[in-house]
Amino acid sequence: MSKKGSNEERAVVKLFEERGFGAIRVPASGARTKSDKPDVLAGNGRFYFAVEVKSSKNDYIYIRSEQVEELLNFASAFGAVPLVVAKFTYVPYKVFSPSELNVTKSGKYTIHRDFAKDGIDLVDFIDEKR
Repeated sequence: MSKKGSNEERAVVKLFEERGFGAIRVPASGARTKSDKPDVLAGNGRFYFAVEVKSSKNDYIYIRSEQVEELLNFASAFGAVPLVVAKFTYVPYKVFSPSELNVTKSGKYTIHRDFAKDGIDLVDFIDEKR
């Protein structure tokens, strides 16, 4: 995992915590372990989220289909809502349902910078769930 990726995950945890959620970063996520794990788990007793965090300085974020499948499997088993949080340079964190993402012919999920600009700010999303 890149240092930037883990920093973005920590920042997402902090945003949830500052708004009254319990949140943890799951450091084993993405390590291709035998169990499906998201990057971040967050909950407040009423809402629970399994979160995949992605960032890019380029115009696209690509997510392997296996990562999305693992996120969906974990969220279902845990009773959480699966979310993808995207962070582009100079754009606030944006939140998406995996079903909102575009899929390439090769099966990768994508988020374009322009699509993300119109997405829901993570802070606004969390505030709605307080």
